[in-house]
Amino acid sequence: MSELSPGAQAALEAAMEDRPGDGLPLIPPTRRAVDATLASVQEGSGHVLGIMAPAMEEVTVGDAAVCAVMAGCKPAYFPVVLAALEAVMEPEFNFLAIQATTELASPLVIVHGPIAEQIGVHSGSGCIGPGFRANATVGRAVRLAAVRLGMAAPGETDMATFGHGGKYAACFAEAACGWEPLHATRGFRAEQSAVTVVAADAPVNVNDYASGSAESV
Repeated sequence: MSELSPGAQAALEAAMEDRPGDGLPLIPPTRRAVDATLASVQEGSGHVLGIMAPAMEEVTVGDAAVCAVMAGCKPAYFPVVLAALEAVMEPEFNFLAIQATTELASPLVIVHGPIAEQIGVHSGSGCIGPGFRANATVGRAVRLAAVRLGMAAPGETDMATFGHGGKYAACFAEAACGWEPLHATRGFRAEQSAVTVVAADAPVNVNDYASGSAESV
């Protein structure tokens, strides 16, 4: 069994005390890991992605890379994390309201196109549950950025009454099922890779125990 070195353990504890987090242990963001993550995108570390509410501070690619490493992302996942973070910081997304509301809303990341298969974002059974690293860590990286960079601390600036599991991580891929892909309906080519972010509540399970055929459903 391997153990963290005293220096790495100290860095982890400092990171967890420095800013709010999601309550789970973090991967120490070593220089090597952050540099490997940054190498997966064209934008430089200092490139500004946008303004993160409610802190209303600039978020750079370097800031996002640190969160991705802490969340456990492979470098290949980082372009999806960046796209999702850029999306939540668009004015139309109204992230301040989502971050501070007493309601349960939280970013849900939907990955479209070939990149989903390339990096292993799952779309099938259990896709928003445990067991799929890309789903879990991409979703977690977005939420860590929201909490650590946006300073959305539960009970202080994040006023959600109870919260839900999606506020740890929520990410899945859109399956190719014969219908026009969601991103194609929004102006992208079907064969393009894209990311959609939705302010989503907790899942609600709807069961139909009465129907015996597809027609009756």
